[in-house]
Amino acid sequence: MAFVVRNLRSLIINSSQIRYFAHSDSTNGVQSSSGPSTGSSTSKTRDKLPSGLSEIPEKPKLPRSPFAIYFEHRFIEIQKENNDLKENDAKKVIEEEWNDLKLKQPYEELSAKEHLEYKCATEKNVFKESLDAPISQTPKQDEYEKLWSHFWLSNSTFKTRLKNETSKSYSLLLPPPNITGQLHLGHALTLALQDAYIRHQRMFSDANITFIPGFDHAGISTYILLEKTTRKSLGKSVKDLRKAEFEEIFSKWKHVRIEEIKEQLNRLGGSLDYDKEYFTLDPALSNSVSHAFTILHEKGLIYRSNSPVNWSYFMQSALSDLEVNFRHVDGGTRISIPGYPEKVDFGCFHTVNYPVVDGEVGEAIKVSTMNIYTIPGDVAVVVNPKDSRYTKYHNRKVLNPITEKEIPVIVDKHAHIDFGTGAVKITPSSSYTDYEIALKHNLPICNFMNPDGTLVKGSISSRFENLYSCSHRYDLAKEILKVLQDNNLYHGYEKRATIVPFCKRSEDVIEHRIMPQWFLNVKPGYEVLKDCIENGTFSIYPPRKVNMLIEWFNKKRDWCLSRQIPFGHRIPAWKVYSQNEDTWFIAPNEKLAIEKACQTLGTNDVVLEQDADVLDTWFSSALLPLSALGWPNTNSSFFKSFHPLTLMETGFDILNFWVMKMALISLYLTEQLPFSKVYLHGMVCDGKGRKMSKSKGNIINPNDVIDGTSLDALQIESGKLLDQGLINQEEYQNALLTQRSLFPRGIAACGADGLRLSLYQYNATSEKISFGVNYLENNRHMVNKIWQAFRFYLLNFKEDSSSNSVIQDERELLSYKDRMSKTDKWIIGQFFILIKDFHSNIENFSYNGIYYNFVNFWVKSFCDIYIEVIKPRDHYQFDPVSYAICGQLIKSTLIAMHPLIPFVTEELYQRLKRLHSPEEKNKEIISILEERFPNVDIFSQFFDPKINHEMEIFREVGRILGNFKATCSLSKAEINNLPIKICSNEWTDHDLLEALKRYRNVHNITLLDLHDQNLIQSSINMRASHDTIVLIPYKEQFATKILQFFDKTISRSSKLLEKESDETKRANIASDLELIRLDREHLLNLVNQSC
Repeated sequence: MAFVVRNLRSLIINSSQIRYFAHSDSTNGVQSSSGPSTGSSTSKTRDKLPSGLSEIPEKPKLPRSPFAIYFEHRFIEIQKENNDLKENDAKKVIEEEWNDLKLKQPYEELSAKEHLEYKCATEKNVFKESLDAPISQTPKQDEYEKLWSHFWLSNSTFKTRLKNETSKSYSLLLPPPNITGQLHLGHALTLALQDAYIRHQRMFSDANITFIPGFDHAGISTYILLEKTTRKSLGKSVKDLRKAEFEEIFSKWKHVRIEEIKEQLNRLGGSLDYDKEYFTLDPALSNSVSHAFTILHEKGLIYRSNSPVNWSYFMQSALSDLEVNFRHVDGGTRISIPGYPEKVDFGCFHTVNYPVVDGEVGEAIKVSTMNIYTIPGDVAVVVNPKDSRYTKYHNRKVLNPITEKEIPVIVDKHAHIDFGTGAVKITPSSSYTDYEIALKHNLPICNFMNPDGTLVKGSISSRFENLYSCSHRYDLAKEILKVLQDNNLYHGYEKRATIVPFCKRSEDVIEHRIMPQWFLNVKPGYEVLKDCIENGTFSIYPPRKVNMLIEWFNKKRDWCLSRQIPFGHRIPAWKVYSQNEDTWFIAPNEKLAIEKACQTLGTNDVVLEQDADVLDTWFSSALLPLSALGWPNTNSSFFKSFHPLTLMETGFDILNFWVMKMALISLYLTEQLPFSKVYLHGMVCDGKGRKMSKSKGNIINPNDVIDGTSLDALQIESGKLLDQGLINQEEYQNALLTQRSLFPRGIAACGADGLRLSLYQYNATSEKISFGVNYLENNRHMVNKIWQAFRFYLLNFKEDSSSNSVIQDERELLSYKDRMSKTDKWIIGQFFILIKDFHSNIENFSYNGIYYNFVNFWVKSFCDIYIEVIKPRDHYQFDPVSYAICGQLIKSTLIAMHPLIPFVTEELYQRLKRLHSPEEKNKEIISILEERFPNVDIFSQFFDPKINHEMEIFREVGRILGNFKATCSLSKAEINNLPIKICSNEWTDHDLLEALKRYRNVHNITLLDLHDQNLIQSSINMRASHDTIVLIPYKEQFATKILQFFDKTISRSSKLLEKESDETKRANIASDLELIRLDREHLLNLVNQSC
């Protein structure tokens, strides 16, 4: 029978068997460059998938029928009720029950909702059975975390709370993970911060609440991964695939990736409402995108222009400025370029002769250039008006050495006298700056390269027609260099550091190209945003990012929206051809576009062709604060209640990418900000402060922290990336080296709570968050500390005793106040310190403040002192009042800390609830999330600054006694034979002295007046403060060891003082050093006297 129970439990908590439920009844669609697909089922997709795509995992099958599961569960219950009932008779009873349930269809045919409802209905008692089982000695996160995750989902615990449209609302949008792979620690940090915020608000108020999940198609990023995958497995490009073939591959990819990410989000404890889930290529969101584009075009904010754009010749697509990463490169650096077999030299400053027209033989202007392959596009040479070397060439002409056409020498301050030769070539189609100069001086502007990086026919001299055969621009550079050398026009190069623009997605070097594209005018919106920031209606934290943002606003060019990749949101623009120009019609769909065209052209005989390009993926992402709430339908209760969002929390790195674009689009469409506050966290780096990436091998999957993993397993994952073509051989070898360095023993299993605590421990607003494995170990122990404190309370609870004192409600604490000891009042006051700023810290995303307040309360006060004071030992027994307070503080702490560490708090809260109220075992389980946050006003009545100060002295005296015992290696009997005195004029409470004896299990302690100078002078002094001294009888063997202890402490504290920058901490360290030095000097005098 136990075997059956274990199997049933494993079915519930095995995430690999429940991860696919949420989408098991959905179809998979993909928006391609030819429009949205009709979609296909997962099974059909798998049948038709090209055999080479083996890296996409199989969907696990659910092996058992509903009846088999139901039978096992009911058989256990019936056996408990009637042990004498034979198996056949039990089977008949169960079959009759089953026939009444009307759940006869095969298990695989149940819908997603039915799966969860069925499992909840037939297996609900598994949760209760788990809670009724004896508590384990240590936390078993691998069991209870999966169990509670499933409980929350199956009971719709995180369902949107919508009372009425006028109630206060809290609405958060989780930044949608890209479907390019699994989540990393940066995603985990974002989820942990937002989840704690929304859980706290659920418990703190009765407001409307929603936490919206979603997933981003991540246009170019996904395209690049699919390109690598199909090239590796099928030997051809994505662009070479048939439409149906590509849609099936993408649909498969999307489904698997979304399920993997959802499983990760659930394991991290995300309290997301999956009823509100979206995917950015869903029909509803695609409709929002088309409407937004149309409205912005009608307002004159979206326009079409033949202008320079960032161009990737590798992807043959335009990119926005935000997708370009400008990187410092040392002179002569060799860099791998995607799609090119050899490494390319960068930082080589070439000098080329441009012969002077009508000049003397050999007369030329020497021009410096980094990009020798752009010479065919040169239309002028510019010199500085103050450069006397070139005065005689003003308004003259030179020959382009490759086109052999005459081009003017123009005068402009753009040329710097002291840079290179002082003469600069102008190539309008490959440089935005050159484009502006060309416009200024009325120079010709045209492309000399095709979209694939080959030369445009007719763009060069007929003498060099062999250059047309170059299939890559870097091959062209080599051939042009040969031409220049053969014609004595090349003067060598020098190595110079430079700035190179790279594509953030593909690592291609970005060029400029003149292209007819769709642009969004950003200037009016950014002016409004600047005003909002300056007048405080739009707040950004930390404030240090504001100046950078304002500067960015001032430099920003209009946003290029067009992308030339095979999938995404097709631009809702249609054109008809006329003799003179293209005429475009913008509408949400083709039918409306045709109506517009017919009306405008005065004819019904219209054939339209849709723009082949797709929108920048950030356009749909920027629309999410509206589209995720149902826009353009603004009349729904959901939209009215939750728009605008409460705030946005995300990483520094996408402030410009995403946050400002959301604000811009929302202003344009609704004349409202999408949120009034933005909180930014830093980039999560490895323990050495380096950015995490697959190619470095230092990226950490949150599941590897939750479950633990070995070094071998990490390196196997890197091998899979190599096999899939996602990293190359060199990157793979680097990844192995990094993993051996950072994770020599792998990563210990810390559970989701341990991981979340580790993330909260950091100051999230730091530019870099260096995530060290040592923090994980510490916080794994922290979770264990919570578990052990609960076990202490549980194991001392006498179920059959009427003497148990249980506080059922925190308000009852007030009735106990007169019977409380100072330590009782102090520990409640310490809990008040934990919770008094809790709400403001949550509101301001100051989680590290909460973390350290929790450590101070739970570890340093509750566990290290209070439990040690009240625990029964020797002739000391439990005080019923203290025990009741202990239970209430455990309960209140679990409730308060639940938003940060949801799993262990839920597990222990449910156990505590059943312990205090046995009748709860027969009731439905209600999540801790339904509890209210502890009442700060009640706990504030126990905070007493005087008691707090006395207990700080108590803590220091206890620390001194512990150090003395450990330093001198004393047994319990030995320390109790020593007459220890405490001289103090600030600590005279004998009740606290009794508590100290219990705390340190030291009984021979006496409290004396501070003015007993003779005793002070003849004893070893160990100061707790200037006014409190612990006196130890002088013994030579004590003196030697204590002097060594003093020396080590002084050395350690001096080093800390040198490193510490915080003035308050420096003052505390300096004060402690002063006391230790006084004690050391006094002890040296005693030693000298004894000699």
